[in-house]
Amino acid sequence: MHAYGAMKNRLKEERSKLGLTQAQVADRIGRERQAVIHHEKGKELSTSLLKKYAKLYNCSVSYLIGEDDAPQKYSAYDYLNPTLSVTKKKLVPVCAYIGAGGEVFPIDDYAKGQGMEEVEWFGKEEASELVAVKVKGDSMRPFIEDGWILFYRRQIYGMNPDCMNKLCVMKIKNDKVIVKKLRKGYKKGAYNLESFNADLIEDVELEWCAKIIDFRQS
Repeated sequence: MHAYGAMKNRLKEERSKLGLTQAQVADRIGRERQAVIHHEKGKELSTSLLKKYAKLYNCSVSYLIGEDDAPQKYSAYDYLNPTLSVTKKKLVPVCAYIGAGGEVFPIDDYAKGQGMEEVEWFGKEEASELVAVKVKGDSMRPFIEDGWILFYRRQIYGMNPDCMNKLCVMKIKNDKVIVKKLRKGYKKGAYNLESFNADLIEDVELEWCAKIIDFRQS
């Protein structure tokens, strides 16, 4: 059950920030004005509608329902200005896919810049700073499903301090690139790598590590 008290307040607050009327919001989410009125009074609404509100108001669903205090998620500017969205799309290259055991396999069947899929990015970060990987199969289940896209900031060496205890793309020293949750190792300078459906990898050294900053269905 969602925290509807927090949700109805935030729906009103975010609409006011954009200077929109209830009728304008209704038009953008494909509902009648009366539905928006009911939602702002705390009426229960579906997850799909919550996502539409979140995209419109440039915030996360979890923020709208009161589970966190970090509202930024989507690009409301592009969403509210569909005539500009074609020229303002931010595209991120899919550089690899994630196979069995969370291993990352680079896409290298084509010459650089050719044949590589690109996916749209809705976040605040510059798309030029990001890369994406696609999940294939059940290697990330039950947390992330087949076909989902994971985004992370380009990283060629070292590790950001905010990687600890987070899902990351990482390069094991003199070994493969994988996606795991980073944990402190038992030995100094080493790390344990936690999986969703595989055994813990203990005490490995890393060449680099980059935190997953977002993921979504493709």
